[in-house]
Amino acid sequence: ASATDSQYRTDDDLDIEIFRLETSCIAKRAAKKNEQIALIDETFRKMRIETEYDHEERSATTTAESQSQSLDLSDKN
Repeated sequence: ASATDSQYRTDDDLDIEIFRLETSCIAKRAAKKNEQIALIDETFRKMRIETEYDHEERSATTTAESQSQSLDLSDKN
């Protein structure tokens, strides 16, 4: 069996040479897995950024609250 246009596109995307239909199926599975891995990586990257932002925001809030409490205590003395 010869490779179809879509099989050749998969071949180009993965930079491998496709000889048979079986090889094409393997290449397509590999491409799909690579897409899934890229999506997972992107999801984790976004989660890490959000977590870092939340942590910075909480730290800033905690610092502001601490300073406010310190001022309140010094006002009472």
